[in-house]
Amino acid sequence: MIPAGHVLTFALLSFALIIVPGPNVLFVISRSLVLGRAAGVGTALGGLGGTGGLVMIGIGASLAITGRQD
Repeated sequence: MIPAGHVLTFALLSFALIIVPGPNVLFVISRSLVLGRAAGVGTALGGLGGTGGLVMIGIGASLAITGRQD
């Protein structure tokens, strides 16, 4: 059983990481405020697409490395 103190510490640290906006969120908010809703949505979709593409490349590379039979 995990000690209650560890669970509480984990929950508090997780909460702190979740509520602090990252650079992508700040970029989307600033673009939305300056250029409007359409620019903000486009920026958010671009960030999502770029992140998704990087994740797919990383997963592909990991599978290629682990799938090799030397």
